[in-house]
Amino acid sequence: NMELLQGLASSIVILKSRMQITVPKKSGIKNEHISELEVSEYYSAEYDKLRPSLTYIWEHFDKDIKMSDLAAICSLSESHFRKLFVKNTAMTPLEYLNQIRIRNACLMIGQSTYPLTMVCEKCGFTNMSTFDRNFRKIIGISPSEWKKKKQLSEIKNNS
Repeated sequence: NMELLQGLASSIVILKSRMQITVPKKSGIKNEHISELEVSEYYSAEYDKLRPSLTYIWEHFDKDIKMSDLAAICSLSESHFRKLFVKNTAMTPLEYLNQIRIRNACLMIGQSTYPLTMVCEKCGFTNMSTFDRNFRKIIGISPSEWKKKKQLSEIKNNS
């Protein structure tokens, strides 16, 4: 279970290695003469534009977050924000938000005795159906199965 959680955590870390290396023509960088430094500086600037939204998601994942709010935080239009986000993270803002929420749900389930309905609410999901669907999609099992596995794991570790 811990390996699964660590895998989830590493999958939501934004890695430059997952970014596309094709630089748009309007960037001013000629594709045939791209140095690593030029690519790194170009993508760092794009990533820096997104940084406020990523911080906001981490700090407010338990709230209702709208794409328009994230775009505004970055001083970008919604369409440009979404394009930059997908290009730099290989996922949509909603997918990223849901991964953060599910990561925190896994931690909360493992470290507390909260009922799953409370975990659902504290992680920003509006209903159990959405929570369960996203949990299954990201973790591969239901939240209740995760909770049972965590409890069995703790029993084995304590005996």
